[in-house]
Amino acid sequence: MMLFEIVGRRKNTKVGSNGNMDWFPKHVWEEYEKGDLAAMTVACKIAEDREKAERMSMVALWCVQDSPDMRPPMSAVVKMLEGGVEVMPPPKPFHYL
Repeated sequence: MMLFEIVGRRKNTKVGSNGNMDWFPKHVWEEYEKGDLAAMTVACKIAEDREKAERMSMVALWCVQDSPDMRPPMSAVVKMLEGGVEVMPPPKPFHYL
């Protein structure tokens, strides 16, 4: 969840003036599903290192899988973040939404 906060430059949950919850990890998944993580980086005002932000977002989606068995170990997370290992497409992490 910390990776989402770093990429989004905000807390993961915001309550709008109308009382609706804006949950950033769900927003990232929706953009990923559409194949448009680049739009998320623009919305977060990330001008530099957009590729790194997209990589961090994909790793974060792996780290928040519902099933703990689906989450990568921290050693794999570090390798993915450093670019030493390709980040495979993550499965849908939020089956309850």
